[in-house]
Amino acid sequence: MPVIGLTGGIASGKSTVAQRLTHDGAICIDADRISREMTETVEVKRRIAETFGSKAIGEDGELDRAYVARRIFANPDERAFLNAIIHPLVIDEMKRKTAEAKQSHGDPVIIWDVPLLIESGMHTMCDEVWVVTCPRDIREARASQRDGLSREAAGQRIDAQLSDIQRNAYADVLIKNDGTREELLARVDELYDNTVRKYEKNRT
Repeated sequence: MPVIGLTGGIASGKSTVAQRLTHDGAICIDADRISREMTETVEVKRRIAETFGSKAIGEDGELDRAYVARRIFANPDERAFLNAIIHPLVIDEMKRKTAEAKQSHGDPVIIWDVPLLIESGMHTMCDEVWVVTCPRDIREARASQRDGLSREAAGQRIDAQLSDIQRNAYADVLIKNDGTREELLARVDELYDNTVRKYEKNRT
């Protein structure tokens, strides 16, 4: 079965798609969760503090994620620096978890749930790339409500990522999230079933 890279812009509905694919039987490996674990290590926090200053680390010794997020979404150079630290660590752990999943679960569909799938180059390590798309105005409203941001700040974060046109150019499959939640879940179910059938047929 394939390793499928799943991505989409901020507040596109990617997490909902990943959750549904897990429900359907896929093994999802969450790059955001791994990234969070990596930024809890002493060495990574030290390197971040060297660039972002003491404000990047709270009084409890933990990374001040809100502070760092404001900095990186406003400064492309700082964002690139942070990605250069984190991405190699995340890639190594994604590969390790993929090998572990194949060993313990036979031959499942494996989903790499990665917001920066294209930017990090991880798409080159996947058999297929699936991109979740959603109208920008809906994404801005969701990000604003979910993350407690102004619409302007939500738009700034969207603009800091690849544009829809750029991201969609890498897609083997586009998953449109422009209707109801039920419609999205039905699309995901059908896509998963078709993918399993396709790869099972190729094996015979």
